[in-house]
Amino acid sequence: MNDSAMDNPNRQPPRLTIVTHRKPHLDEVVAAWLLTTFDPALKDAAFQFVGYTTDGSNVPTGEQYVAIGVGRGKFDEHRLQVGHSCCQLVYQDLLRRGLIPNDRFEDKAIEWLVDYAHKEDTGQWEITDPNYTSFSIPAILRGIWMVHQDDQVLMQKGLEIIAAVAAQLDERAKFLLDWDKRIEFKTQWGKAVAVHSSFRGSDAMAYHHHFILRVQTDPTKAFGDYRAPANSQVDLTDLSKKLNALEPGSWYLHQSKKILTSNVDPSSGHQPTKFSLPQLIDFVKKPNTSRPAPVPGK
Repeated sequence: MNDSAMDNPNRQPPRLTIVTHRKPHLDEVVAAWLLTTFDPALKDAAFQFVGYTTDGSNVPTGEQYVAIGVGRGKFDEHRLQVGHSCCQLVYQDLLRRGLIPNDRFEDKAIEWLVDYAHKEDTGQWEITDPNYTSFSIPAILRGIWMVHQDDQVLMQKGLEIIAAVAAQLDERAKFLLDWDKRIEFKTQWGKAVAVHSSFRGSDAMAYHHHFILRVQTDPTKAFGDYRAPANSQVDLTDLSKKLNALEPGSWYLHQSKKILTSNVDPSSGHQPTKFSLPQLIDFVKKPNTSRPAPVPGK
């Protein structure tokens, strides 16, 4: 009996399968995440893993297979000159097909994600600190393989990690609007910046721009926070005493003396801060002691 689709119109088409090499790297995981997230046809794709070959002859062919990083097809960077990555090839293809969402925040987040994975795969990150390297995403993926010795588990957990990173990057992209509204001012320690935002990574942005102190409130909840770089001379002990005298139990001073925060749950018996961002700025703002220039003839 002929088992063709013509003889059996109710037959379901074969499930699409993403094929990549065993022990997939960050590059392939990000490429797979892009395809399963933004290409509707691959939303529920299966995965198949093959060994390394120089010619890709062990990669199955057919319309139901999409190879990434193997097979010498359109998503295999090895067919091109040095400097390409499969996640970059997938990203560019999705852009051409109009499948990347037209959202300036999500667009920026995806761009950051692909840039990181691409540079990691092409050796453009020069990270020499072994402590940092051990906590990087590629190291975590290797650790997952060491624990499970299973390609499918590695890919699924890798996809979860990348989805979480993408969500965080989306939040970071939205923060750029808040950053544009930042308030810069002077303190006894140097130049500081204040932001009204829900993004909890604003201190890194502040330090990157050489601010000695970051002050923050949150539009979604009662929250106040002062943070300074670990290698700075900032000591928030006196400020902690002042604020806790005004709002007893609302402020916590970190043992480093460089983090002072009010993020308490009222059910604990302590009330979160009621101070606004301008008020928090005033507590550390250096008074303007400059005198106006004398008026000629007076």
